[in-house]
Amino acid sequence: MVTYSVFANIPPMPLSFKGRNNQVEEILSIIQSQAVAMTGSGGIGKSALATAVLHDSRVVQDYKTSRFFVRCDGPLSASDPAGSSNSKEKLISIIATSLDISTSDRSMENAVVRFFSKEPSILVLDNLETLWDVSNREFDEFLQRLVGVSMLKLIVTFRGTLPRSMAWRTWKEVELDILDPTSAQDVFLRLSDIQEQPVYPHLDDILAAVEYLPLAIVLLASQATREFGLEQLWEEWTWRRSEMLKDGRYRREMPGSRELSVHASIEFSLNRPMMTRSARTLLSQLSLLPDGASPNDLQSLFPPHRLKQTDDRSEKVLQSLSLAYYDRVDQHESKARLRIHACTREYLHYRDKMDEECDRLPGICSSMHKTRRQ
Repeated sequence: MVTYSVFANIPPMPLSFKGRNNQVEEILSIIQSQAVAMTGSGGIGKSALATAVLHDSRVVQDYKTSRFFVRCDGPLSASDPAGSSNSKEKLISIIATSLDISTSDRSMENAVVRFFSKEPSILVLDNLETLWDVSNREFDEFLQRLVGVSMLKLIVTFRGTLPRSMAWRTWKEVELDILDPTSAQDVFLRLSDIQEQPVYPHLDDILAAVEYLPLAIVLLASQATREFGLEQLWEEWTWRRSEMLKDGRYRREMPGSRELSVHASIEFSLNRPMMTRSARTLLSQLSLLPDGASPNDLQSLFPPHRLKQTDDRSEKVLQSLSLAYYDRVDQHESKARLRIHACTREYLHYRDKMDEECDRLPGICSSMHKTRRQ
C-alpha cells in the first residue's frame, strides 16, 4: 500500500518573483516532452523558479494535488543507513520520506515508481547536486527510470553545470542568469520595508555591488527598514560588505541554511568533491581581478606548472561549480574573460581578512574559523 501527503512539501510562492516569467513559460513548454534540469550558481534562484512553476495556475489546474517538491538535501528515512554511500538509495529514501510513501514490498524503488505511475503528476527534485555521484551508474539508471514514467513530468535543480553523463542526454537544460537591473530593483523594494519615495538613493549602487544576485538582494532587502534606510544600508555595506549577506535566522545546522547565507552557499561549492587545489589557487587569483582574465592572461599569469595541473583544467572545474564564468564580448571567443561573481570575490576577501586576524591574534582563531565555516 502506498500512502502520501501533498501540500506540506511545496514551498510557498516567493514573495517577489520578478524577471523569470519567460523561463516559466519555457519550462512549461519543455516539460510536455522532456525532463528539465535547471542549472546555475548558488543563490541564482533555481529553487524559487521551480516553486513558481508548481504554483502556476496552469500547473495547478492540470496536476492539482499531484504536485510534489522534494529537497534532495532533506532528511533520510529512519531505515536508511547513516553511513550509506549509495546515492541512488539515498535519493529513493528522501523521496519516500518526503512524500510519505510506504509499502509492504521489499523494493522501495518499485514503490516510488508506482507512486508516480497512477495519475499525471509533476515532481521537482531540488538541489540534486547534493546527491550526485558520477561514479554511481545506478543513480543514472534510476533517474532515467523516473524520466520513463509516462505520467510523470520531472524537473530538477542542479548547482553548476550538468555532468557529462548518459543520463542527461535526453534532458533539456535551462540555465539561469542574474536578474536584470529593473527586476532586481522591483524585488528589493517589494521585500524591503522602506517608504515609497520619488528616488531611492544608493539603491543602484547596492544592487550593482552584489551584481544582481537574487539571494544577496533578498538578504540585503530584509535589512532595509523605515528607520534603517538605503543611505544607512549603503554606508554599512562600505565597511561590513560581505558580512551583511546573511539572514539573522541563519544557523549552520538548519535544513536549507544555504538559502539564508551567501557565505554558506559559496562554501558549499568550495567544498564539493570535484574542487581541486589548482582550482582553488586560480579562484584566489581571480578574486584580485575584478575584470577577470582573458585566455592569454590565463596562459601567462597562471601557467600549468604554477597551478600544479594534471589532466584537468582549473578553469573548467570552476565553471562546472559555477564559481567562475566566461564573459564573452560580441560572442567573440578571443575577447572572452574568465570572471567570478562579485559576491564570491567579496567572500574570498572576507575569508582572507579573517585569516589575517587569526595570524595577528592567535587566541581568537578558533572562533574565527567557526565563523568562517558558517
